[in-house]
Amino acid sequence: MPDFSRYYEILGLEPGCTPEELKLAWRDLVQVWHPDRFPANERLRQKAQDKLKEINEAFDALRDLKAGRRPAGAQPPKSGRRDAQWAWAGPGSEAERDPLGLLKDGVHAWNLWRSKYSDLTPRLAGVRIPRGDYTGLNLREMDLSQSRFSEAALYKADLSRVTAANAVFAGSELNRATLIEAKLTRCDLSSADLSAADLSRARLIECNLTGAVLVATILDGAHLDTCRGLTAEQLEASLTDGSTRLPKLT
Repeated sequence: MPDFSRYYEILGLEPGCTPEELKLAWRDLVQVWHPDRFPANERLRQKAQDKLKEINEAFDALRDLKAGRRPAGAQPPKSGRRDAQWAWAGPGSEAERDPLGLLKDGVHAWNLWRSKYSDLTPRLAGVRIPRGDYTGLNLREMDLSQSRFSEAALYKADLSRVTAANAVFAGSELNRATLIEAKLTRCDLSSADLSAADLSRARLIECNLTGAVLVATILDGAHLDTCRGLTAEQLEASLTDGSTRLPKLT
């Protein structure tokens, strides 16, 4: 059994904390202990890596606890009862034609289908993703143009190398998501939570980042020079390198 009391202690929280308090505590600690804060001191960098791993483990466990999800590694239920997160209708031509229909069966079904049919890259262009928890969803290399994710929780989702024009992620939860080499054009990311997300080498062209949370967001090599809504405070909280293209702030 997970030691939840220890996890609360790691994050400096009490068992009665709200999900928002949990997220805020995690954000603060990630910003303090991110290894990239210690590039010149290998001893502190290693210590930070170990500490961050501990912080993330505690956050993942408590987040799942408060969301009522099964622990990592749990198997789909064997009973006949339908479970929106774990049921899987099986792959096939219908799923290939209607990927959104398969996504409605839950993250487990979707990711299983994508891993089995890795040579297929379905499109989710121009659709509204239903409200829900899509933790760990595999959207890698997909076309998400003109889709709406504003009510979707995409925590730890994989959006590497996606292509998205005019997609809406306003207010969405993208913390710890992977957006490496994503191509986002005129996307609405206002008030999105991108804390600890990896946007290395991502191209954000004319995107709206007003109010977006960029705490410990990795922006190495990212193109942000045409984005609007960015502030000095947001960039100070993020992690950039010499190849990051930033806008001129007024």
